[in-house]
Order: sequence, then C-alpha cells, then structure tokens
Amino acid sequence: MKRLAIVALLTFLAGCAGPIGGKPTYATQTEFDPKEAGFIFTQGSGQISGRAFIRDQSRIRVAAGSKVTLVPATRYAEERVKLIYGTRKMATTGVSFSKPDKRYYAFTRSTMANEQGEFVFRNIGPGTYFVTTSVLWKDPSVRGGKGGGALIQKVELGDGEKKEVALSAVWG
Repeated sequence: MKRLAIVALLTFLAGCAGPIGGKPTYATQTEFDPKEAGFIFTQGSGQISGRAFIRDQSRIRVAAGSKVTLVPATRYAEERVKLIYGTRKMATTGVSFSKPDKRYYAFTRSTMANEQGEFVFRNIGPGTYFVTTSVLWKDPSVRGGKGGGALIQKVELGDGEKKEVALSAVWG
C-alpha cells in the first residue's frame, strides 16, 4: 500500500515525460525560481500538522503511510497546482509536464503520515505553502480498480505560528 501511494503521488506531482492514461501533457509558462522558493530552508519555530483522509460513502480512508510533501507556494508551484487540481482539493487523474524543472523537487520537505493519517512539519519558517499527499485504495467497482486521489491544501504560516489542517475530500 505504501509503495502504491508513493507511486501515485509521484505520478500526480512529478510530471512524467509522456501522457498518463491519455491525459494531456502541459508545459508551464512560469519558470522555477530557486530564490522565490528558498524560504523552504528557513529554520523557524512554525509548525504545520494535520490529518489526511477521504470519506468514501460511510467510511473514512486515511493517508496511512503516505508521503506528505510541503511545497513553497511560488509562481511556478501555483501554476502546476492549477493544472493538476484546478479549483478542487483533490485530483483523481494524473497530468504530465513536458519539461518539469528538476530543481522544484529539491525545494520541498517531506514526511510520512502515521497509521491514522496524521503528519507534522516542525521548525518551519514563515511563508505560504502547499501541503500535498495521496489517499489510495483498491476498489474493483471503479475503472482501473483504484479509489482515491491526491489531496492538497494551501497554508499561510506566520513567524512562530502553529497551524493544524485537514486534507480531506469526499469520494464518489
């Protein structure tokens, strides 16, 4: 399950060279700027914690063992997020990027969600971030045999601030 969740998240976020399942390939108009994303390395006293889950009919499915990623909300990241998620908090289909900037991935932090789908990022500097993860499960009733998707939430964090978030969506 962990491997499936990590592979799915990378598929959603990494931007492979070719289309995924016939989905279009996008080229970002904005270039990645390391200076704009550099605040990700600022040591601070801020904290973002939370829980990630999807409600499936009457059941709650959590991001147990899933990678949770903290991404600086730069112009480049904003454009990618808009292409992947639109205005939604969950993406259920992957997208590809024709020329993803590999430096983008080096300017992130990650952790793993525990068995209850809980996670925490400590010692964060002030800034605006995207928190992303995936919640996936086997579901023979849907095409492809998998349920779930990638979740995202934007978080603005002040100096020394502690925020708790819920990355959540409803499936089906």
